[in-house]
Amino acid sequence: MLYNTKNPVDLGIKTRGTTAESWTPYVERYEVSTKMARLAAEQDLKNTTYSKRQDFSTHVSILRSKWAKANLLGATIDDEDFKMILLTSLPVSWNPIITTCIKDSTSTEAISLLETWSLHFSPKSSINPVAALQVTKPP
Repeated sequence: MLYNTKNPVDLGIKTRGTTAESWTPYVERYEVSTKMARLAAEQDLKNTTYSKRQDFSTHVSILRSKWAKANLLGATIDDEDFKMILLTSLPVSWNPIITTCIKDSTSTEAISLLETWSLHFSPKSSINPVAALQVTKPP
């Protein structure tokens, strides 16, 4: 059902009666839609996963954007919760570094460790053949 936002009657606001009578149904509908948006934002954040073809920094940026959106909509996802969401978004092959990140670190510290891990163990990171030749060349 489409609502004409310029017409308050379409929004369910009573135009006859007291202000409180007019305001209550509007607030109730707004709260329900806000809670639904928050629920969707939290679910979107928690369902985001990292793929091996994706750049790790991009993955973190996406997660941080979704975290900010969820919190703007009323979620109370703190730094520890965000860190756990980040760690659960990673594939099983990252388990050796995940166990290190679970310890008493902040999400920023965990991201720093994970960034280093991704640089060294990412399938995309390969030795540059030109640099390898330069290293093996005698002085």
